[in-house]
Order: sequence, then C-alpha cells, then structure tokens
Amino acid sequence: MKDLALIMYSHSSYRDVCIPYFSQTSELFDVPKKYVFIDDCDIEVPKGWEIVNYDPSRTYNQRVSDCLKSIDAECVLFTHEDMFLYSKPNMEKLQRYFNILKRSKEMSFVKLIRGTEDISLPITEGDTLYWLPENSEYRFAVQPTIWKKDVLQQIYMNVRVDHIREFEPYANYYCSSYDIKGTFHFDGERKRGEHHYDSSVYPYVATAIVKGKWNISQYEKELEQILEKNKINCEIRGAT
Repeated sequence: MKDLALIMYSHSSYRDVCIPYFSQTSELFDVPKKYVFIDDCDIEVPKGWEIVNYDPSRTYNQRVSDCLKSIDAECVLFTHEDMFLYSKPNMEKLQRYFNILKRSKEMSFVKLIRGTEDISLPITEGDTLYWLPENSEYRFAVQPTIWKKDVLQQIYMNVRVDHIREFEPYANYYCSSYDIKGTFHFDGERKRGEHHYDSSVYPYVATAIVKGKWNISQYEKELEQILEKNKINCEIRGAT
C-alpha cells in the first residue's frame, strides 16, 4: 500500500482519542504515508506522521479542503480519530480494492464498511465489493473510505457547512447531483447497532465517541481492552 496516503482528521479537543488511534495504527496498519489534519496544538504525534495544520476559525469543510491541497497522492484513506482499528486489516483485499479504484473510470471511492444500504450488484459475480445503489442516501459517509483524492477535495470545496454533523447529508446530496459513484465492502459480517455492520477488511470502531463519550455500549470488549492498554481513564470523558 505504498501509494496510498492515510489521513486522520482531528481537533485538539480530541487529543485523548488520538492516543489509541496512533497506537492501533502503528501496531496494525503502519503504512508509509500518514498525515494528521489538526489545529495548531501541542498534541504528541508519533514519528512517521506528517502534521498538516488547519485554521480552527475555518468551517469543517474548509479545513479539510485546505489540508487536502498539500497531499500529493492519487488516492487517500480518509478517517477521523474516533474510528481506529481493533484488529488487523485484510491487506491483500485492501490492496485489491485500491487497485480496482485506481483503474476504474466510474468509481470514485470504496467505503470500507456496509451501512444501512441494501445489497445491490457486486462489481463482479461473487465479489465482496458492491456498487452503492443509485438511490442510496449514503453515497458519502464520514467513515473510513478510500477516495480518489481529487474527487474528495471537490466535495469538501463545494459542500459548505459550519459543523461536521451537517456535512454528511449535504455531501450525499452533492454526490447524487453530480453522479459520484462508489462501492462498499460486505462479506457477510454481522450487524452492529442500527446503522452499520462490522468490517473484516478494515476492522475499526464505528465510532469510538458518541455525543462526546466513549461508545462502550456497542464496543465494550474492543474499547475496554484498547483504553486499558493506552492507560486512558474512560471516566474522564464519560461512557455511553
């Protein structure tokens, strides 16, 4: 995966959540190109990560768009700090998805988890990569996704919102309006909660923080182990 750039977006108010993100990535998915999009703060960033600072007075979409301009990569795996790995990814399958995306003229992204969308047509018979239905309300998801960088930047430049919580529905509308097509992974994984399934290709916590608190109710086993390993007291932030 030497040609893929991993991006983690964060904010200084989530510096405690960055700790397990960095440690889990180092242990399970140590790709060569790694970037942190963050406001100018004294957060401790491990060696091997490049910091790209944004202006915190800018809106969420402006922050990401500004930072993406400095990334020299055809494709990026775009993530947020509270969506960290709990198990090792399937590197062979990830590489295959990455290669398919780069070659495809129609496909702009590969979402690494199934949400609530219906199963549609696989890209080839028997595959674990499915086209998102044209009527899907989840063409864009704030979840780990491999994107063609230019398309992702186009979306963040043109979808103007004040806060991250507003971004997903407007980005979905934009993708539908401009017929930005993509795929999602599904290999029969179990459903977790109401809105998504687990992912065997990129097993991550979706998401570790809900309304500012640790999402223990959905990821008790995974989070308790990871937080203990990183010496994080979940009572400080609170837990659901």
